[in-house]
Amino acid sequence: MDALKMELSHLMKQRELLRFNFCSFKQNNVDNTQKLLALTRLLDNNYAYGLYNARTTADIMAYLATETAENKTEIITLLSLKLMVFPEKQPQLLPLLIANKKPWLQLIALEVAEMLGEHLSYNFDFISIMGFELSAQNNALALHGKTSLLVSVLLHLYQRKTLNTYLSVVLPDDTNNVDPPVKISPLIRLYIDILSGNDVNIDAIAEQLISHDLLQSTLFDIFVSSLDEVQVTAFINKLSTEELHTESVIYAMALSGYIKFIPFITQYLQQPAFATHAHNALRLVLGEKLDAFIPLDVQFDSDSAQKTTNLGYYSAKLLNAWQQQQSLLLGFDNREKYANDKSINKISRMLNGQSLSIDTLDSVVTLGSQWHRYVAMLYKQHFTNQTYVNHPHALEVC
Repeated sequence: MDALKMELSHLMKQRELLRFNFCSFKQNNVDNTQKLLALTRLLDNNYAYGLYNARTTADIMAYLATETAENKTEIITLLSLKLMVFPEKQPQLLPLLIANKKPWLQLIALEVAEMLGEHLSYNFDFISIMGFELSAQNNALALHGKTSLLVSVLLHLYQRKTLNTYLSVVLPDDTNNVDPPVKISPLIRLYIDILSGNDVNIDAIAEQLISHDLLQSTLFDIFVSSLDEVQVTAFINKLSTEELHTESVIYAMALSGYIKFIPFITQYLQQPAFATHAHNALRLVLGEKLDAFIPLDVQFDSDSAQKTTNLGYYSAKLLNAWQQQQSLLLGFDNREKYANDKSINKISRMLNGQSLSIDTLDSVVTLGSQWHRYVAMLYKQHFTNQTYVNHPHALEVC
């Protein structure tokens, strides 16, 4: 049994390494999930290990009451696996977690939901479960100590494409003359404006993302991927006014997919402080096409100092290719057809070396690295009618 516990620990650590990685793919995630599920069934049948000693919903809640937030990552994984094997427990357990008095257990309910992904069979009724906290009449969106939970709730509803329905109940239009009026903190208002697709002032949103320290957040990613070329250019220009935000500028250029930013990203390869960020950005846009200009052993050199030096050298090669003939850089087979085209070719956006369009997103989700899959899923969430877009790190079995 100790061997099974060690294997479980190994697989969970492996799963963490698969996250946001250019060298891990969907199949790696599937293989890891299948092995974890097999171990879950073995351990559960033998009453052998921690959470697997808990058989009923009451047992599980009693076990969680003895745990602390320090073990959150392991608990989320084990609980997700258990609820995937026993989906009938989801409507029993998840409402108890979301209504728990411990904030970290409330948050776990939503993180488990994300990890279950397409295997989540329970629909949270936030108004019924937490009515007094999430009702407009009680100024729910202004309650102190609930910000993290409310942010997670909004993101969950956005991912499930039920956010606007929820907001229409808890946050009626001003024309409905709600009395007293709903008070909303600036942070929650920012989330609502971005996630619900409200018309926004780009400069104002940039300033708010900065002031709330959200330049490295899911909300930042969602916002950037929702912008058109004019909007994202204005957003990047706004961020560029402060050198402090250079890493976010590089990432935003890549996340947008607009190939006009390639030479700007490439120039950052020559700056040691930003070389790794620039490489990741170029890898995100160009995928394996980047290998024609920067050898793989340079791109993934474990010696970070040497890698930074070499990336600076190869940046000149990449810039020259862009300046001489963009179609060579992009790998068009029909480049002769566009030889006299003075515009930025026929492709304006790329992800993983492919034209960024609705038609190519499924290919990237299936075949791209975990990083590429994450970005493709952001765009699928925006631009397709798919009811639910899985998270790249969710439990997948096929």
